[in-house]
Amino acid sequence: MVLGDTLGLSPPPLVPISITMDLLTAAGCAVAVLLVTMTVALLGVAHRLGLLYQLFHKVGRTEPKTFYPPLVF
Repeated sequence: MVLGDTLGLSPPPLVPISITMDLLTAAGCAVAVLLVTMTVALLGVAHRLGLLYQLFHKVGRTEPKTFYPPLVF
């Protein structure tokens, strides 16, 4: 047996496991915050456009007003 032999096991990692788990946790939290921020922003835009009101209340669809430019000869 040679000094420093690990009995055929893989060598110890260069970076401790806790650091990689901390980075993974931080990345997961960042993604979660981004998703919550995007959801709130999209809900805000939908509310601003009145889409949430139309979704939860019965709103009759009306034809959009068409604009006919004046004919110029």
